[in-house]
Formats: sequence, structure tokens, C-alpha cells
Amino acid sequence: MHTKSFIILIISMAAEIQESTLFYTKEGSGEKNLLLFHGFGQDHTAFDSIKSVLITEYTLYSFDLYFHGKSVWQKGDSPISKEEWKDTLYDFLQANRIEDFSMVSFSIGARFLMSTLEAFPEQTKELFLIAPDGIKPSFWYTLATRTSLFRKIFKKLVKDPEWFFTLLEWMQHLRILPKDVILFTKSQMRTVEKRSQVYHSWVVFRNLQVPVQKAAHLINQFSIPINLLIGKYDRIINKKKVAPLLQYLEQYSLDIEEAGHHQLLKKEILQKLLLKRHNDIPG
Repeated sequence: MHTKSFIILIISMAAEIQESTLFYTKEGSGEKNLLLFHGFGQDHTAFDSIKSVLITEYTLYSFDLYFHGKSVWQKGDSPISKEEWKDTLYDFLQANRIEDFSMVSFSIGARFLMSTLEAFPEQTKELFLIAPDGIKPSFWYTLATRTSLFRKIFKKLVKDPEWFFTLLEWMQHLRILPKDVILFTKSQMRTVEKRSQVYHSWVVFRNLQVPVQKAAHLINQFSIPINLLIGKYDRIINKKKVAPLLQYLEQYSLDIEEAGHHQLLKKEILQKLLLKRHNDIPG
């Protein structure tokens, strides 16, 4: 009954309140609700390979993060606060008459998943985190986003990247960073549009950070099943990056696939993660 045009109308109404547009699609007819948050450089179609096997169990809400797809952030490089995100999600939940929901995220989408968990823990039924970014902020992320000086340097990189690429070559030569991480970074920064997307995503999302002890406390308190998936060959998000959260969880499920970062979104891997029933595997 709900068409895509109807969904867009709801978003437009919410955008007038929040001054920014958070685009999403609604698919499926399942009794349970699943919110999907994609990774950097993607959009709401990131999980399309798995949707056909989920739509009978779930009603799927797939978002475009700000600076991706059709979502628009109207406040330049001013960071979105967790309170603003909570207000936006509240409007979304009210508009769609959603009482409870599960969530899945990939990479940087985990920042939105965790902020939603913090805002609505009693309504959160299950979590699926794939190579979650932001559990333990990297040194480079903190350096680039937490001080005004380095944010100015980071912003300059968007239009003048040559010094940055020279720095990457130097770091590779001195083996400060692995070659595959260097190549990944270059691929994400190869055009002005890509560099602008990196800059704005990092800077604007920087406050969407939930302390691991608080996140774990909420998950434990409300007995929320949490399923984590990481790649054995992922040099971006590895087991060390999620360990700070795991040490505080009473129960969790952790799968390590023979895969790299983006390979974790392959249909057969997602099916194993999203279709399995949680068995309260001890941490």
C-alpha cells in the first residue's frame, strides 16, 4: 500500500522540521522492522543482495547517510549532535508507527546504529554490526576531526591533495601503514567529490560516538542480542578495533569471515549473518 513516492513525501515533511533531508526507502511486509545503515561511499542500495530473503520476516528501512545518495545535510561542516539525530529518528519512528526495531550497519554506518541504540535502547531488539567503524576511533580520525587546526588542514586537502599523496608515499616507504591501507585510502580520495565526501562525513559525524562502556551497559541491561561480523583480511576494521566493546559485553556473537572489508557485503556472507538465529553465544 505504501509506495516509494509516499515515503519520499514523509521525508520531505520531516526535512522541514530538521532543516536537512534524511532519505530512506521502505520495502517488505514483515512484522519486524529492520533499519539498515550503509558504509562510506555507498547508499541505501548497499544491502540489496540480501533484501529478497528478508522482506517476508522484516519491513526494511534503508537509509542514505548524510553526504550520500539523496540525503542532504544543510549545516555545512557543523557536526550533527546526538540530540539532533535522536529528534530525526523520533520523527521517522512516529511517521512510520514503529514501536520497536532491529538494526544492521556496515562500517561508518555503525556510528548511526550506536547513536540510535543510545537514544532508543528499549525499542532496540537486535543488532548486526559488520566491520563497525567508531568502536575505537583511530589516531588519524581523532587527529583530523577533534581540533580546529587539523580540521582546517583536512579541509585544505579537498582542493589541494598532492601533499597528502606525497605523505602517503612516504608512509608506505617507511612502512608506517600497510600497502593495502595506502591503496584503500588513495581509492577513497581520488577525486574532489570523493575527498569532499570523506571530509564532511568524518567532520560532521564526529560527535556520533557512544563510549563503549555505555553502549555495552545498554546492551546488557536490555538483553539486546548483538552479532558482529569482521573480515580476517580486513586491514581497516579488525578484531582489535571491536575488542574494547566485546570486553564489556555479557553475551555476543562474533563471526570472522575469510574476507576483506567490502567482501563482507557478499550475499552468501550476509545471509549467514542476518538469517541465523541468535543463540546467546557467551562472550
